[in-house]
Amino acid sequence: MIRFFEGSIESWEPIDVAVFPDSIQFGENVWEDGKVYFKNYLSHDVSDVVMLSVKDEKFETVCFAFMDDEANRELRMLKELEMCDYALQMKDIFPEIEETVIVGCNELAYYFAKYLEKQHIKVVVTGKYWEWFGYQCGINVNLDGPNRMVVFAEGHELRGGLYNNVIKSVSSEFECIDKIYEANVQAGKIKDTEGELSSVLDKLRGKKVVILGIDEKSQDVYDFLYNHGIDIYCFAKQEVLNADETLLAKKILEIRDVVCQEKDVAFIDCHSKNSAMGNRNVELFDYYGYVRNRHFFFINDYTDIPFSNLIHILKNKCVRVAGEETLCHILSEYLEDVEQGEVDVRYIKLSQYTDIKERDMLFIVYPWYGVEHIECNPKLWAFREELLQMQNISYSTYFSRTAALAIIDQYINRQKEKYSIKQLIPKGILLGRIVAVSGNIFLRSILDGHPNILKWGHNRMNKNLFLYCIRLAKEKAENIIKSFKNMFLEELITNADSEIPRWDIFEQSVKRLLSLKDSFSSQELFVIFHIAYAEMMYGEKITDVSSKIIYWEPHQLPRNEFVYLAQWLEDEKINGQTICMHRDHIVWMGSNYKFYPENSPSLEVIRSLAIHNLVETEEKYQTWEEFHVRFEDIKLHPEQELMKICDRLGIHWSDTFLQSTNEGKTWFYDEVKDFDLRPVFNNYEKYLSTFDRFRISLIARPYQKRYGYAYENSMKFSRSVLQEMFLKPFRFQEGLNFDSRKERIEYYWNALEIIRWELWEVRKHEVLDDIIPVFGKIELFESAYKDRQKMEEIHRLIDFIRHQDKLVLYGTGKDCEALLDRLGSDKPEIIFCDLRAVCKDITFHEERVIAPTELNGPYNSYKILITPSRHYGIIRDQLEHLFEIDSDRIMCNRYQLWEDE
Repeated sequence: MIRFFEGSIESWEPIDVAVFPDSIQFGENVWEDGKVYFKNYLSHDVSDVVMLSVKDEKFETVCFAFMDDEANRELRMLKELEMCDYALQMKDIFPEIEETVIVGCNELAYYFAKYLEKQHIKVVVTGKYWEWFGYQCGINVNLDGPNRMVVFAEGHELRGGLYNNVIKSVSSEFECIDKIYEANVQAGKIKDTEGELSSVLDKLRGKKVVILGIDEKSQDVYDFLYNHGIDIYCFAKQEVLNADETLLAKKILEIRDVVCQEKDVAFIDCHSKNSAMGNRNVELFDYYGYVRNRHFFFINDYTDIPFSNLIHILKNKCVRVAGEETLCHILSEYLEDVEQGEVDVRYIKLSQYTDIKERDMLFIVYPWYGVEHIECNPKLWAFREELLQMQNISYSTYFSRTAALAIIDQYINRQKEKYSIKQLIPKGILLGRIVAVSGNIFLRSILDGHPNILKWGHNRMNKNLFLYCIRLAKEKAENIIKSFKNMFLEELITNADSEIPRWDIFEQSVKRLLSLKDSFSSQELFVIFHIAYAEMMYGEKITDVSSKIIYWEPHQLPRNEFVYLAQWLEDEKINGQTICMHRDHIVWMGSNYKFYPENSPSLEVIRSLAIHNLVETEEKYQTWEEFHVRFEDIKLHPEQELMKICDRLGIHWSDTFLQSTNEGKTWFYDEVKDFDLRPVFNNYEKYLSTFDRFRISLIARPYQKRYGYAYENSMKFSRSVLQEMFLKPFRFQEGLNFDSRKERIEYYWNALEIIRWELWEVRKHEVLDDIIPVFGKIELFESAYKDRQKMEEIHRLIDFIRHQDKLVLYGTGKDCEALLDRLGSDKPEIIFCDLRAVCKDITFHEERVIAPTELNGPYNSYKILITPSRHYGIIRDQLEHLFEIDSDRIMCNRYQLWEDE
């Protein structure tokens, strides 16, 4: 959307400004004439300002024109409102308005005035430039009064240098248009789609179809269209460094070049949904003539795109695969089979890829997680270096991810049992899908030590265990351990001691289990390796895995691929579960910031403000289940929440849950251990002010609402107020280091642009009301205090009991039962005592219960623990004064240990 600016070139510093050599002339055609020029400079780099001089009839420069991309949104809304025959209009939403005053002139203001005139609403305009469009400006216009709406088309305070003008979009001043349009979306008059999928495919046929993006989802969309008889023209992205770059034998072009040079084009957005509510791409392409659902499509509004492994595109193609050799051969085997031989697929070394034909496709197959330095996997680093040295080589990494390989493994072994040996069928598998800095290591530490839980160490082998299992499943049993050792030494030789500390013990365990049959599924190898690791670390031979739960959290795998890991492991023979842990995003932001270099101006920090874009993967399982927990709930109510997990897994409670350990040793994480509540209540004042936390509660509202955390409704504030809120820097930005003032301005400008579009995502969810809470509102205060008291009491009692050789538990009610349940079999010699035993003989847990009169007789050397929490004071007085028990022998339980029904 075009806006105007008057000022000298000197006032443009320190912003980089490009001025067109040509110009446009004032008049009603100025908007369309401007588009012709501005579309040559399509870019998401907002810090580059392009200016076009605007001249009068004497061809003298009056001002300069520049773009305000966000305000394209309201222009689109106005067009769609006028195109919809039954749309609600201005009078329907604002029936009291009889006159509208528009202060300031720009493209959106002009078209809004035209819209109002068609709606027979009186329009008064004031400010510069209106006379060039046939409007007479009002002088001394009264901005107050009943039944009058005032729109500050150029804002209240848009004056000064260019930076002060362009840093703020005027989009927020036209919120009345947003409300009219959104009412139509809510009423179902304006829709996301136009017809069914078949109508979209018909519209695409005969056009040059352009897919936006080059990621795996974009490639899946290409495969989907190809399967429906539609080939694409190209892939497109913002910037292309290599003009000859291709993907799947299709050109990769810059969006700008396609818009400027190609005709009869249709664009496909592969990731977004709810096109009516728009996004950055919708507004950009609509402005340049690509109308939504005619020349621009959100394909996800029409259908779910399958994860296809590109089986339709690759048929009858020449495919070359390079990378990790075993994985390449697995991929080759899969393609030969699924394509029924109608594909020319070969494994090659990179050096062999020289005779490239136009239709050839090269796939790099080398997934690995957790590589930060060359020492972590020298073999992979050598391959990557070789790949970097090759010039003008185009390839896809589609098959270098767990999801693709998991599907391939299942396809190749579809006729085989996953778990065919009784000795290798665990009770269950618990998969940990947890966003970083949300309790990953905390959960590992409290599961550690449970007698029914097996888990691998928090290392690179654990992160890449899937890759080892599917490769080794190709081997005969007699060769597996040798092949594994070779892989291990090639890929992790410098980390060998930390990955598998006692190879001899590990190897011995693996060999014993491999003797059970001649070949193994990748899932059985997964179980074998966990058993061997546990035996190596704890020195205990595991003969019965049917009572064990394997916990696996491959930390650096993309969280949206965990559904494929679950599909790989799931089977009706085991209890398969995925635990999804969440954390208050306001606290998460502060904790997350610690992992960035101090004072480094990273835009990734800004992108992480809105975690609501981390959409949960829909469950696609036959027998597997997913469940959600909150980090705070486990910290605040450990017994209650962990017992729920025990019930899900079918295992008993263990007091090891109440201590954080790593392979049996006390574990600290950032000076925090066990159920220290600092990670729950830490406000990270060093990085986030109270105002910062408030703004995060606005921009992360969808996530916060979904998981029961504190949030604010952004619709309570006008968009102009929201824009002003987020113009102010966050506390963590105040000490950022920049090499120049220009670099500083570019950083803040791009940061604001990210926030600007995230606020639209938040508004979309508000309008659609599509966030369904998973949890109720979290309780952080009184209940937390009570739970903490209770937990500390349990620790105190258990520690006391375990340090006694001789102990009497006084009282045989619910508190005593609960205490015995927690002790399990790990308890000293215990005698039960109760006042009721004075009158009659009673037993408890098949043991005789003694009377208090005996406490100074044969049991005078025993310590006494009063278990009833409600009457411990009265009982203590009775023992001391009525039965003359020494007070030094007595210990009291002060809190209820059992749960109310």
